[in-house]
Amino acid sequence: MPVLRLISPFDAEIGTPVYYSYTGSRQTVENNLVIFNIDSGLYVYDYNFATFEKIHYIPPNILENGKSYKVKVRVKFNDGTYSPFSNEIQFKTFKMPVLDIESIDGQGYVYNSDITFKASYYQANGEPVKYYQFSLYDENEDLISRYSRRTPVDPYSFTELISELERGKGYFVECKMIARMDL
Repeated sequence: MPVLRLISPFDAEIGTPVYYSYTGSRQTVENNLVIFNIDSGLYVYDYNFATFEKIHYIPPNILENGKSYKVKVRVKFNDGTYSPFSNEIQFKTFKMPVLDIESIDGQGYVYNSDITFKASYYQANGEPVKYYQFSLYDENEDLISRYSRRTPVDPYSFTELISELERGKGYFVECKMIARMDL
């Protein structure tokens, strides 16, 4: 019987790979992945994927964002028979969040040696951010400083004071965030 690995939340408009393990002695030639919507109880995906790998790709736009699903998989053997279904795994889908660093002008420049970077966050399903962290890189994209991981006061806006920037020197600023559903 195959065993599904956990599935992190993902954007249904992009799709995702689903990984499983199977340690049986019989040769497998494809897998059958079945997904049903938890709220409606309806099956929304039932597809056979021909591969020797222990992976099944959920294609883009098959599922809807903002929903909860359960999935199970079984493998097909070279004699045409199937294994029992695996354990069921629950997962959620969310629209990919948008992050805009407002403190940078349209050309990608800042003009002061000390600047408070402000990032605005939007996620179509209303998923708030659990924590964020800014990092500063030089013009070669080598890390200069990674700032403390912070819990936002406002879950849709984040700030970080970055000091001692040199005029005329290129920098990259990164803001990583983790949403409550681990997006």
